Parts: sequence; C-alpha cells; structure tokens
Amino acid sequence: MIPYEYLFEIKPPWWEKNYFYIAQLIFFLILILITLLSKKNSKTKRIATSMTLVVIIILFDFLNRLIDPLLFELTRGVPVFQLISTIIVGLLLQPVEKLVIKLLDFFSDFV
Repeated sequence: MIPYEYLFEIKPPWWEKNYFYIAQLIFFLILILITLLSKKNSKTKRIATSMTLVVIIILFDFLNRLIDPLLFELTRGVPVFQLISTIIVGLLLQPVEKLVIKLLDFFSDFV
C-alpha cells in the first residue's frame, strides 16, 4: 500500500494578522484623540482620565503578552520570574499613567 501525502498550510488566526494590529493601532489613536478632545470640557475630564487608564492597561497587557513567551523561553518556565515580571509591570502602571495624563493635558491645549 502506498502512503498518502497531504500538503496543507495552517494559517494564523485573524487576531494574529497584520490588518488586526493596524486596526488596533487606529482604534487606540482614535481613543487618544477622543481623550484629548474631551479633556477640554470639565464635565468629561473624569471620563477622559478613565479612558486614559483603560488604554494604558490595554497597552501594558499587550506588552506583557509579547514579553511572556520570551521570558518563558529564557527562564524555562520558572513561575517566579513570571510573577516578578507581573509585579514590575504593576509597579510601572501608576508612574506611566501620571506621565501620560500630564502629556495629554499638555497636548489638549493644542487640539
């Protein structure tokens, strides 16, 4: 009996394709623009600050998902190092949030 050979290609899912990353980037730029525009109004300033925090958390999560496989490869899956990287990301969240809010306040004057 002759063995059969099948040729096939496994394509990446839609969330790992370039157009999805471009759509994410456009979405975040639109969120930042909305935040800049809403910082002018005192009533929507609280909402703008919340939106800023959400965008920062999403970006940190994205970076964490990029770094995790590399960290797993370097540390051979030792969970302590993953915990340490999560703590470092958590500690960086507040200073980055303050910096971004200051930058958004600065740039909202120009928009």
